[in-house]
Amino acid sequence: MVAVAIMAITATLIAHHLGFFDALLSILTKVLKCYKCCTFWVVLSSLLSSVICTQKNVLIALVIAFAAAYLSHWIMLLFGELNIIYNRLWLRQEKRRTKRREK
Repeated sequence: MVAVAIMAITATLIAHHLGFFDALLSILTKVLKCYKCCTFWVVLSSLLSSVICTQKNVLIALVIAFAAAYLSHWIMLLFGELNIIYNRLWLRQEKRRTKRREK
């Protein structure tokens, strides 16, 4: 019983931290534009279908879905940094090509 309460607290706090409750108050299109929210719903629906088939705990599925949404935020930050690195390399390569054409 205590473990279920701790998981419920964790899921609630992570949901609040991610701004998920704010997203629920807005219209559905805003939820769909948010990669964290999309990640949550896709993971949750996948896990719930698994829960129905295997009789596992629904609360564990919620905790995992929120954790995946939180992880997606960090992955998107990593993608942003990789995009910056890519753009720098591409510009450097374009400058080299331009110099070669000028010669």
